[in-house]
Amino acid sequence: MRMKMNTSLSGPTVNVAPGGVHVCSAAEAIRHYRAGHGTPTEDCAEEFKAALAELEDAEQEIADSAASAAAVLDSVQDGAGTTDGADEKGDAESETVITPAPAPVTAKPAKPAKAKA
Repeated sequence: MRMKMNTSLSGPTVNVAPGGVHVCSAAEAIRHYRAGHGTPTEDCAEEFKAALAELEDAEQEIADSAASAAAVLDSVQDGAGTTDGADEKGDAESETVITPAPAPVTAKPAKPAKAKA
């Protein structure tokens, strides 16, 4: 994909000045576009739009999946989720709150008296 660069870009195999054209993969072109570093040239605008739309669809699917997982997690933490009944009996031992014991207080050792010369 060909990108007209807004910024300079240099590396071991490439050196492009602002306004120059950089040939790269669709993924790299999208990263440059989103960062404001470049825009697709007219000859690959349709290819770029298709790649961008495909990526945005995939990102939306991931976001929807994450939101669904978060909703399930919230329902389980709230106790509203369904269970198989294995942990519904709730024995008293598992519900006992354990608090750590306070650290023992130790007295500071007395300083030896200084001898007068």
